Amino acid sequence: MESQGIDSKLREAMLEDGRTVYELAKQTMLEPDILYRFRDGSDLRLATAAKLAEVLGLELRPKKRTRNVR
Repeated sequence: MESQGIDSKLREAMLEDGRTVYELAKQTMLEPDILYRFRDGSDLRLATAAKLAEVLGLELRPKKRTRNVR
């Protein structure tokens, strides 16, 4: 099973959410062009991804690390 990156999960959440890019832009206080470019494959800065995640009801958090046993 292939794991998705945060960018894929955010794009998927945007599509499933049902709000328009313009509505998401208003609620995140971001320019719509940023979200259009992201939706179409561009990257986001971490702070921008965090704003988008919050509006979409998601939480950004670090992965749990597994310890290497030697």
